[in-house]
Amino acid sequence: MVKTREEDKIHGSRGVIAQQILEYILSQQPHLREGDALPSQAQLCRQLHVSPGLLREALSILETRGVIAISPGRGGGIRVRQPSLAVMARDLALLLRWNGSTLREMVQARLAIEAACLRIMAQELRPSTLTTLEEACGDDFHHELVASVHNTVLLHMFESLRQALNDMLGKRRCMNRAERQDRILAHRMICLALSEGRLELAERRLRTHLEAYLQYLQKEPMPEELTEV
Repeated sequence: MVKTREEDKIHGSRGVIAQQILEYILSQQPHLREGDALPSQAQLCRQLHVSPGLLREALSILETRGVIAISPGRGGGIRVRQPSLAVMARDLALLLRWNGSTLREMVQARLAIEAACLRIMAQELRPSTLTTLEEACGDDFHHELVASVHNTVLLHMFESLRQALNDMLGKRRCMNRAERQDRILAHRMICLALSEGRLELAERRLRTHLEAYLQYLQKEPMPEELTEV
């Protein structure tokens, strides 16, 4: 269906209004928290000089993006929501699928993030950090690796990419016992290289481990849940 010039103008207008409301929410941080109420729709119409219909369309955009929640009736209204990684991952998965991104490209992106975190961590490796990483070898090793550098940008990028990867894959075969043991051993060997101060070795082991994960992902799917690397 081809849009008319008038439809493009309306779409652009509601996008501009949605951005104005979003900028207001961001300008109020950190004082405006999740669950706090925004001005009523009638007040927003007066402040933004827009019609109720156009405002509702703009609010719908923000609700879809997970920035606000709208409840009807007494005690309802427009309330602030903290953006969700799930929403970000869903949008990222759609973008990657639309652009035909491959599994290899996504795993390479993960490697780039995790290798960067290894280098940051190695600059001032604390015993407590290494202990936390070692304790996560059988569980959520990669999350702890990225979280250990206390960089929220890298952590959000990593988590959204990981969730997007899982969303794209859907259900895959589960790791067997030997594969699980290999995964844990790979994590421990990365920790060992870090404890010895051998950063290049730790990076090589991380790369080898994620390459093995890519091969696992490329196996035929089975009617079971995907096992995280």
